[in-house]
Amino acid sequence: MGKKLRNPPLVYTVAQVQFNSVPEFGNYRDLIAPKMRQCGFPVQDVQPYAQLIMPSVAADGGQSATAAPTPSPRTRYIFGEISNRAGFVLEQDSLAFQTTDYDSFDKKFLPTFMQGLEIIHDALQLVYVQRIGLRYINVVKTKSEHETLTNYLNEQAFGLSDKAPGTLQYSANETLSQLGDRQYLSRIWVRDGQVALPFDILGAAPKLPTQITSYTGKHALLDNDAFEMKRAPFVLNSIRDTLIALHESVEDAFESAIKDDVLNAWRET
Repeated sequence: MGKKLRNPPLVYTVAQVQFNSVPEFGNYRDLIAPKMRQCGFPVQDVQPYAQLIMPSVAADGGQSATAAPTPSPRTRYIFGEISNRAGFVLEQDSLAFQTTDYDSFDKKFLPTFMQGLEIIHDALQLVYVQRIGLRYINVVKTKSEHETLTNYLNEQAFGLSDKAPGTLQYSANETLSQLGDRQYLSRIWVRDGQVALPFDILGAAPKLPTQITSYTGKHALLDNDAFEMKRAPFVLNSIRDTLIALHESVEDAFESAIKDDVLNAWRET
């Protein structure tokens, strides 16, 4: 899984498993909450929201009579840490674990997520899984006015950001690849201003550290996402193995954007 990095630029991590829908999942909250509290996630919240359902497409390729998206009421349950730096997000067909206080994948992040997933499985008796995903967001920023992002990132990360006239608003590079049932999405945003997470991050995202929220200046946001879309029986060990494989792919994508000397300096001896 590679060596742990010293002072890495990682700011946000999320793992998510989508499974068979359990519309009555809210009825099991009293069974789930005490176990989550015992695992260190005592803060609970309920968040109703509306999911937009896109109109269907007719056989002739045209839209159906209902052309506008239809809102569908949904509910998510949050089980978080007191520090608001990590927590689980449970919906009727998915469980996500997200953190802005990442330590290590194999020693903390993965065991914590699998523990929470086992709690949900014990309560809901899940039948199958249909998507497993892992996403890492890193923010690379300079440490002094004498540095530039070229000290940290390989040339491919910048696009045309250094050649654009006027004041840079942002530069974005996106790469999507597929291997079998797995897809790998890598985005790199270079911009000058305040750091902000992508708009599509799950609701109730944990609190970002102050060294990120207080920073204003040129920075690069590296957003690496790997996921497997395949319906399979719900087996905890198989899900764990898939997450390990996805983690290795995400790690490779991140390291491909960073200069070797920087990685060597970040790695712990």
